[in-house]
Amino acid sequence: GEPHLTIMRAALACAKTRSLTVAPSVPVPTIGRHDVLVAVRAAGVNRIDVGAVRDGYATDVFTAGTSSSTWIPGREFAGVVADIGRDVRGVSIGDRVYGAMSPTTSRGAFAEYAASPAHALDTSLA
Repeated sequence: GEPHLTIMRAALACAKTRSLTVAPSVPVPTIGRHDVLVAVRAAGVNRIDVGAVRDGYATDVFTAGTSSSTWIPGREFAGVVADIGRDVRGVSIGDRVYGAMSPTTSRGAFAEYAASPAHALDTSLA
């Protein structure tokens, strides 16, 4: 895998300013034993992402449990598996995958890397 990675670029949405900026130094998500780290190659833009950034829609959901007013948007994504948790089966490093993030995550796919439970990924169309 790519365990040496610690910093990535990501688009950060800000609830206070209703803006989206590219941050050059965001921590790469850590993965648990059932998770996969995906090097994001494409991410979809949907109504929830646009509404949250532009109109402040549901920003309290994306920032819940954090002390920050920022979050990484992006629900749908496709990419290449960069690392896997120790109990992941059926997905290997280098596999092309696609999936959708939890609608309430504060760590979406508008980033160089995204973490996802392995069961939420699919390889059949990638």
